[in-house]
Amino acid sequence: MDLMLSEIGYWLALYTVPRCGFSTVSMLLKKFTTPKQILLASHEELLAAGVNPKLASNLLKPDWKIVESCLRWEEQPQCYILHWDDLHYPALLHKISSPPLILFVKGELSFLQRHQQALAIVGARNPTHTGLEIAHQLANELNALGFVIISGLARGIDGAAHQGALFNKGITVAVLGSGLEHIYPACHQSLALDILEKGGVLISEFFPYSSPKAEYFPRRNRIISGMSLGVIVVEATLQSGSLITARYALDQGREVFAIPGSIRNPLSQGCHALLKEGATLVESCADIIQGLSFLPTMKHFEIDNHQNCELNGNTNKNSILKSISRLDSQDRKLVECLGFEKTSIDILMLRTGLTIDKLLACLSTLQLQGYIDVVPGGYVRK
Repeated sequence: MDLMLSEIGYWLALYTVPRCGFSTVSMLLKKFTTPKQILLASHEELLAAGVNPKLASNLLKPDWKIVESCLRWEEQPQCYILHWDDLHYPALLHKISSPPLILFVKGELSFLQRHQQALAIVGARNPTHTGLEIAHQLANELNALGFVIISGLARGIDGAAHQGALFNKGITVAVLGSGLEHIYPACHQSLALDILEKGGVLISEFFPYSSPKAEYFPRRNRIISGMSLGVIVVEATLQSGSLITARYALDQGREVFAIPGSIRNPLSQGCHALLKEGATLVESCADIIQGLSFLPTMKHFEIDNHQNCELNGNTNKNSILKSISRLDSQDRKLVECLGFEKTSIDILMLRTGLTIDKLLACLSTLQLQGYIDVVPGGYVRK
C-alpha cells in the first residue's frame, strides 16, 4: 500500500472494495475517522468494528491498479474525482439515503455548487415527434428561467432535453450509466462534446473506462433525481426506466411532474400512472414553477401563466405553427381532425370523408405550409 496517496486516493481505494458502499463506509468512518485509517486497520480491528469477515479481508486488498488508473485519468483537463465529503459534491445529492461515494466529473465544476437550481427531464427512448418537441421546448424555457437541466444522455427524450437546454447556449448536466470515457449510446458522442463545450458537465459514479451494463442504469437514475429539485417525465410506458427515476424522486422527497397524453398512446400510460399517484400535471412550465413554489430557494421565481411557455405549441417561439383560421374550411377541418399524437391515413379518411387522392393532396400542402408533420405510420399536428 502506498501511504503517500492523496485523500482522494484513499477514497478511491475504498471504492474498489466489493460491497463496501455508503452505509458501510459511514459506519467505519465513525470508528476510524478517515479512509486512510480504515485501510490501515488490521483484520481484527475491522471485525471489532462490526465488519463481516469477508468484507474485512477485502478491505485489506483494495485494487490499487484501478486507483492508479483513476488518478491518471484525473490529470487530464477538466477531469475531476469527487468524494462524498468534497465541497464540490452536489448538495442535493449529498442528502439522499444512498449517495455515491465517488463521482467522476468532466466539465465545468462551478455548476455543481451547493445552491444550483436543477430540474431533471426524462422519458421514452423511442418517443413520438410531439414528445421530442415538448422535451426540447421545456428544457429550453426552463433553462432560460435559470434552471440547469439534468438528464441521462439516452436516446429520445433525454437527448431532446439536453439539446433543448443547449439551444440558446444553456447549461445541461448528463448523468451516464457507463464510464465517462465510454459514452453510451455512441450516437450521442457529439452531444456529449457539445455539452462540455457549452460549459456543462458529464457525471458518472462508474470508473472512467467502464462499459455500460443493464444494472448500472437504475443506479444512474437515483443520481439524476437526487441532483434535482424535481423530475419531469415526458412520455413513458409502464415499464419505462423513467418511472424508476420518478420513484427515486418520491423517495428522496423531490417533486414529480408528468406530461399527459392520449389514452390510446402506450407512451402516455406511465405518465398517467404517475398522475394518478399524485404527480403534478404539466401543461406549461408555469405548472412546474407553481409546483416548486413552496421551496425557500424558489421565492425569486415569478412567471406569468400567459408567458411563452405553453406546451400545446401555440406560443412556442421555435414553432412554425400558424393560426388555422387562415385556412379554407376543408383544410381547417383536416387539421382539426389531426391530434398531437400519430393519426393514420385510414383514420383521416374516416374522419374527413375525403377520397385518398384528395386527402393526400391536402396533407402535402399542409405539410409544406408548416401545419402538420409526417411521422412513421401517419401524421401529427404541429
